[in-house]
Amino acid sequence: MSCLGVHFALDETAAALLRATRNQAERRRIVTEDIEERYLGKTWALETGKAWDAIHRCLTDARLLSAAPWGLQLCILGGKQLYTRSDYIISLVESKNVLFVAKALMVVSEEVMREMYFGIDPADYGMELSEDDFGYTWSNFEPLPSFFARAAAENRTVIFTADQ
Repeated sequence: MSCLGVHFALDETAAALLRATRNQAERRRIVTEDIEERYLGKTWALETGKAWDAIHRCLTDARLLSAAPWGLQLCILGGKQLYTRSDYIISLVESKNVLFVAKALMVVSEEVMREMYFGIDPADYGMELSEDDFGYTWSNFEPLPSFFARAAAENRTVIFTADQ
């Protein structure tokens, strides 16, 4: 499977539909058949490829399932989990919290990210750390602060999704 990550900054109609839907399979269907169709390749979608895993580890305590300063932890996996099966991820950050994430991300420089990246345990990460992988991670992280800032300015809810 591809494990590609995407952030979507949802309008209130799409966010309300996801919140109101109680069935996980239906939530996934909404994301993959409606939200992806309406948002991918447009202003309110940001693809992070496979870098989302390393980005999350860098923003937390270098592990996939971890804690971090509030704001940073919400960026990838720390939001409300709307899908808990092992084949897909839907993590939601409510619009009222998106600005906190944006502000937290704004202070993460390349130097800080590099230090956090090279603190990841390669055994836990599942691959060796390298300058190439760090470059890929950083290039996929760079647009996230402005993406969250734009979403906050428009009072949008953000979801992170990835297929497993």
